Order: sequence, then structure tokens, then C-alpha cells
Amino acid sequence: MFQITIAAVSVNQTPLDWKGNLERLEGVVENLAEHAAQGGKNPDIVLFPELCISGYGCEDAFHAPDTADRSMNQLQKLAEFCGREMPDTMVVAGLAVRKDGFLYNCAAVLHAKKIQAFIPKQNLAGDGVHYEPRWFKAYRSEQGEFVRVADREIPFGSMLVEHRGARICIEICEDAWVAERPAHDFIGQGLDLVLNPAASHFSFQKQTVRRHIAMESSRTLCAGFVMVNLLGNEAGRMIYDGGAIFASEGKIVLESGRFSYADTAARFGVIDIEANRVLQSRIFSYKDQRSADQDRPGIFLSGRPVESDSRPAVKRSMGFQSSGELKKEIRSSVYVHEIEDCSTGEKPPASRENEFMEAVPLGLFDYLRKSHSKGFVISLSGGADSASCALLVHLMFLHSIRQIGPRKTLERLGRADLAESLNAPQSAGGDAAQIAGTFSRNMLHTIYQGTKNSSETTRNAAHRIAEAVGSNHIETDIQPLVDGYLKEAAGFVNREIDWKADDLALQNIQARARSPMAWLFANLTGSLLLTTSNRSEAAVGHLHHPRLRVGGRDPRLANPLA
Repeated sequence: MFQITIAAVSVNQTPLDWKGNLERLEGVVENLAEHAAQGGKNPDIVLFPELCISGYGCEDAFHAPDTADRSMNQLQKLAEFCGREMPDTMVVAGLAVRKDGFLYNCAAVLHAKKIQAFIPKQNLAGDGVHYEPRWFKAYRSEQGEFVRVADREIPFGSMLVEHRGARICIEICEDAWVAERPAHDFIGQGLDLVLNPAASHFSFQKQTVRRHIAMESSRTLCAGFVMVNLLGNEAGRMIYDGGAIFASEGKIVLESGRFSYADTAARFGVIDIEANRVLQSRIFSYKDQRSADQDRPGIFLSGRPVESDSRPAVKRSMGFQSSGELKKEIRSSVYVHEIEDCSTGEKPPASRENEFMEAVPLGLFDYLRKSHSKGFVISLSGGADSASCALLVHLMFLHSIRQIGPRKTLERLGRADLAESLNAPQSAGGDAAQIAGTFSRNMLHTIYQGTKNSSETTRNAAHRIAEAVGSNHIETDIQPLVDGYLKEAAGFVNREIDWKADDLALQNIQARARSPMAWLFANLTGSLLLTTSNRSEAAVGHLHHPRLRVGGRDPRLANPLA
């Protein structure tokens, strides 16, 4: 039996946090090595996500030569560290590499304390929130090339890497989502395994698409397929679910949990190389493709196709271990929340509502800690939108407490100062909701700002919401502020302002008069202000009333963004 053990490691990075990013990568490698020293064995391959060295969200900082230079320096340090801790393990890590005046999004292959190869991304994501063509050049050459690092020439280009007798193709995120994908070039070269390091942002039901890609990749290529994603709200723009998927023989063999609140999450899976080779020999269409593809590019590790009797530098003999030996939770200064084995299988699809309640709280958690803020402020109106924001913050505390415990939650949020005063236990025990409520009273501030037009219904609703989530709740009357604005405005237009003629303006000033107090409260408490709006409101700066009409038309109809 010929199997390959892979640790797919999602990691929560921060763009340009060179020291912290490297510490997290080295920390998980150290954890894996300690796990092996305690009776297990090192994985054959460790797969980190796309651009994990610098962080994916560097945006136009990618254009600065210093970003690529520092990335390469950190990669060399990581290669040396991995070689010491796990000398027989191949490690794949993502970074930006500058070559001939162009910048490429690459996966680096590390082994034996050295950088062994760079595989550049061939298909750049340029749709929706992605701007990769702005920063990177898509790789198109079929010739073996090199990049000089220190005094060594490192192979650069589309290639197979042979490790422990298995031939491995690396496709970076989008490469696996397109029709003309790199792995197709290697069907005729004995392809055994496809690794897909990704930075694929969260969107509803996207995980279903990933499952199909994993299963179809494994089925059509007759090879193992492993995908791992970045984790968390990296830089305030996108949220990554940190998931990993292992597929073999056309089936999902592992689908990990997502939305971890830890620094990293390592998932172990075992790919049966021999079983996939049996499929290759059985399926006629695959054999036909293999015959037709024999003239395609071969394995480039020394600037030329590797002959069948040669032994590439990254090839080593190493045993594997059963999935039962791998399931073990470990903790250290860089917190690894979970190590899962391949017995997990495919998870049932999550509903849109459940995905939303998992993704957004994680995004809030990371935004809070990475901005070094002390909490959140929400102006509760008694309506559904602001109530949802309060609930999402409460869920943020609840999810984190259940996953990593109360004290670790406070530590990660930079609020370790609260641990003693709140007498926070080490673990959530059986009362995570009560502990979350305690955290809310210290880090979630809600404010109800009434006017003479506010009803007791909305006041009571806001109070009950605050009570349910445990927030520090304040009520105030802002009618004097509204009256002051109206008095000044009446002088500008030389008439009295009333509801019959000025319905829209009066609704708007009531809503907008609440903003200064909420901002002031956020500034005084060192907190982030959470607000609700939609695209039409952002475009015109007004909270539309659903029954409001302007000139007989719903104003949202005049706004193409509504």
C-alpha cells in the first residue's frame, strides 16, 4: 500500500506583519514536530495557503520591491526552520516572487532546509473583489526557468515535484477553477496528487462549489486532490473560512470544520496513491489522454525534464501513519485549535443563515483584535438591523469561548486585563452563553437615542435586545439636538419646517442626529462603531422609509444601486 500523509494548515495572517506571519508558520511546524515526538510521525507534506508569507491583502504594497524582498527573506528562514524541525517533510508555502521585472504569485516548495522550486500561478482572479491582474503577471511559459536566490538557481515554472515516489502538481487557487488548468498538462506524466493552496474569500454556498471541484478533480485526473484556504478577516476586506478538503478516487475523504478562532488549524489526511494509480490503469479515457500527452512538459527540477531513473532533490523515503494516530489536539504559544484526521468525510451543506452566523462573527473578531480596539458600540433602534449587529457580536464571543476558551479569547482580543476582574475560567464549561454575556457587558456598548417621535415599542425592544445579549446599555434623549438643527435650518430657508412639507428631511435629520453621539461614545471607550446600511443609503446618505414616495415614486427605483 502506497499512501501520502498531508497536513493542510489554514493560518490567520495579517498583511505585511513579517514577524507575526513567520512566527505563526513556524509555530505550527513546531507543533507538528512536537506531535511527532510524542509518538506520532511527521506528515510527508505540509500545505500552507496562498500568499501566506506576506498575507494576501497587501494590495498595492505588492508593487513595492521591498514586499517581494522581505517575502523571500522570510521564506528562506522558514525553509531553514522546517528543515531542522521536519527534515524529511516537504513544505509548500505561498509568496510573491519578482522575476525579470514582473511579480508572480507563487507556491514555493521547501525541503531539506532549502527552497527547491517556485511554481507560479497561471490563472489570476480578476473578478468581484479580486484584483490580482493589477499586482501579478500570469505565468504562461512552458520552458523551465530559474530565479537566483542568494547563490543558488531555483527552478521556476510549471512543473511536477516528485516526493516519496509520488508526482505532485501544485495549482494555486484559481488554477483549479478554470477549464484550462495546469494539472491537465501532467496527465501524461504520471500525475499522482494535486495540491491547491488558496486565498478564496467567503461567499454563500461557495463551499459546495469547492466540493465539486475537489471531487471532479480527483475523478477526472485519477489523482488525489487537497485544497487549503486562508483563515479569518485578514485585513478588513474579505473573510476566509480556513477550510480544507481532501478528495481521492472521486470522493471526499475529509472536509474540515471552518471559521476557526485559533491562529492556525492543521488537518491531517491520507491520500491513497496506489488506489488512484489503479484507477489510472482501469479507465480507458484516462489511458487515451495519457498516450496523447506524452510530449507535454515534464518534471522540471534542474532546468530540463527529469529522466525516469533520476532522483530529484525533494524525493525522500518516509513512512506514513494511520488516521487514528493523527487525531490529537495540541497547544502552544501559537495556538493550533484542531488537528483532524481523514475519518471526517464530507460534511452536510450549511444553510445560508448558518454560514452568515459563522462568517461575520469571525470577521468581527479579527477586525476587533487587529485594529487593537477595546470593543464595539451599536446604536440600537429597536429594529431588526441593529439587533442583528448586536446578536452577531454576541455570537462572536460565544463561538470563540466554545472553541478556544474564555481566557484565550480575552488574550487574542488584547483584553487579558479583564481576565482577573471577570474571574474568567480557562474553559467554557457548560455555561458559554453566560460567559459571553459577561464579555458583552465589558466590550459591547449599546445606546438607544430617542426623540419625541420614538415609541415605547422601539425603546422596549432595544432594552430587551441589550438585556438578551448582555450589553452595557444606555438610553438618552436627542430631541434637543434635533430641535437645534431644525432651528438653524429654518433660518436658512426662511420658513418653519413641518412634517407635511418636509417629511423626508425630518426623517433624515432624526436618523443622522444619532451619529455624533454614537461616534463620541465609540471614541471615549476606544471601541469600533458598527452601523447598518444598504447600497442605496450609502449612495444618497439617507435612511429610506419603506412607504416613502417622492413625486409618486419609490426613491429606490431612481437609484441603480438599490
